[in-house]
Amino acid sequence: MSLTSSRSPKLRNSFLVILILTLAAMSIAADSRSVRSDRSDTARKAADSAVEPDAETNRRRPARVNRDASASLSGRVVEAGNSASVSGAVIIVQGRTFTADADGSFTITGLASGPTTVRIERWGYEAATRQVNLVSGSNALGTVSLAPRPVVTLTETNGTTHRLDFDSVEFASSAPLSGYVTVTPPEFCRLDGTIIEHAKTEIASIIGPGVPASAACCPAGSPGLQVTLNLKSGQSFPVILQLCEYYKYDFIGRSRDSGQWVYRDFSTIAQIQFP
Repeated sequence: MSLTSSRSPKLRNSFLVILILTLAAMSIAADSRSVRSDRSDTARKAADSAVEPDAETNRRRPARVNRDASASLSGRVVEAGNSASVSGAVIIVQGRTFTADADGSFTITGLASGPTTVRIERWGYEAATRQVNLVSGSNALGTVSLAPRPVVTLTETNGTTHRLDFDSVEFASSAPLSGYVTVTPPEFCRLDGTIIEHAKTEIASIIGPGVPASAACCPAGSPGLQVTLNLKSGQSFPVILQLCEYYKYDFIGRSRDSGQWVYRDFSTIAQIQFP
């Protein structure tokens, strides 16, 4: 009897310890489930805010950043001074690029309403910028005039005329395996054998067609084409278009009208008029 009574307090103490530990473990588990539930709710709410319901299927789909694409913009691009259509003009608006029709007109749909910058550009012209406040529906930009840059007029012996962008024209020579080699400023050989250089900004005109001729500027057997060079200073004299390394020059430039590059041998050129 004394043995049993002496062990009872120890048993009761052990039982209390076990009970306390069990309750503590249950409390920790409950807290953990609560945290996970809170996190799940937060994630679910975040996911819900990132999607929107589809009216037809009632399914959720990613939300669009900008749901307003109800504005359109139309206009026409012309050349300042004569109102000629500028075909192929490029319109840049809201990070998108469009090309005007042959008559310079354009209509752009799917734009967002609000203040917008419109940039219009094309080779051979000064770019223009317009500020517009687009509203839902149709918006008219009206007529945009682009100021033309200077052109060089090339007339062939058959009468064909090309308007070439002044910025693009070059004197060049066709080199084997390497295409065209341009020389800036171009070199001309005078009949006395003197090599001279004149930038295209100094030239008033060149009168052709070029005829085969040689001079002491380069070794014999490397003939060039003789033309008449007229300078803006008033000087005029015959010169031979000749590069010792590459035989002779061609004249190249980009057409103001088509945007295509024009390559012509001086034997087919009647005249080149510089601005």
